[in-house]
Amino acid sequence: MAEFLSAFARAVFNAKGASTTGYPTASGVQRDRKIARDTYTTLGTEVNNDTIKLDAFLPVGSIVDVENCKLRFGSAGTFSASVTLQRVRAGTATSLSGALATTSAAVGVLVAAAITPPTASQAGDFLQILITPFTSATAGKVIAFEIAFDAPLI
Repeated sequence: MAEFLSAFARAVFNAKGASTTGYPTASGVQRDRKIARDTYTTLGTEVNNDTIKLDAFLPVGSIVDVENCKLRFGSAGTFSASVTLQRVRAGTATSLSGALATTSAAVGVLVAAAITPPTASQAGDFLQILITPFTSATAGKVIAFEIAFDAPLI
């Protein structure tokens, strides 16, 4: 029986490093799960549509696993807003996650913005957090970011 894959399924297999027959290729096998960590301390001057550039190192060829990314909020201070994880490539921001409301969360887990084939990072790409809609913040609230990604073995 002939095997049928939709264009979407084929793109997902190829992006994950598997062949269109469903068998893994060398590039799919040779990936390593990593967690990049970064922190941000609120200033109390944040406004709607501000961005927080993450300094977390993301090697070229890495694929962000959005649904295993977490935000942890310290107990001091307040930060009431929604945040979205974005990838910036050549000056253009693309949302990787849906908006996460942070009002009462101690730990927030991101959800992918849409079901799309994962895209590997390129040289010059970076991640940022978009703050919108913003309600309020006080200085001193620590937000820890944990960005899960699959990196190619070097």
